[in-house]
Amino acid sequence: LTEEIWVKNILNVFVAPISIAEMVLATCLMGVIKAGITGVVLGGLAYVLYSFQLFDVGPALVPFLVSLILFGWAVGMCTMALILRFGQAAEALVWGVPFLIQPFSAVFYPVDVLPGWLQTVAYCLPSTYVFEGMRAALMIGTVELRFIVSALALNVVYLAAGATFFAWMFRQVREKGFLSRLGME
Repeated sequence: LTEEIWVKNILNVFVAPISIAEMVLATCLMGVIKAGITGVVLGGLAYVLYSFQLFDVGPALVPFLVSLILFGWAVGMCTMALILRFGQAAEALVWGVPFLIQPFSAVFYPVDVLPGWLQTVAYCLPSTYVFEGMRAALMIGTVELRFIVSALALNVVYLAAGATFFAWMFRQVREKGFLSRLGME
């Protein structure tokens, strides 16, 4: 959606005879296709250049990746709703929000190193369970189902909240005429 804003095509997207749900679904599916292509290319380069086997974890990697994609969709719907409402001034959120979430998601270190109150915040994010689960799978060699189930359960909540927020914000934007302004910025 940000690409459509950058090339000043956003009004054409919303004039097209598709529903918002279809547009969001198409955007999500294009993201999965792009992520798949990127993963294959980078996985191949990692193997050729570093002898790193991306799929050493085995098929357990798939639910973790699915969970990260679902969380990305939820976060993406929220940031895109804010961009639709506040215009290009809010575009920094697209790049900034993932970096704000990353320290709490146990990407580079286990959650145990965080102070107690931040651990509570971290365990409210599905991405924390994904990275903790992948870390455990690599260290122990087995996948603990509780990490996958926790992440997917939280993703259901975040996706519902993100979709609701996007739909509400989109209605506000249409009622107040902000779409036409967005197409001209």
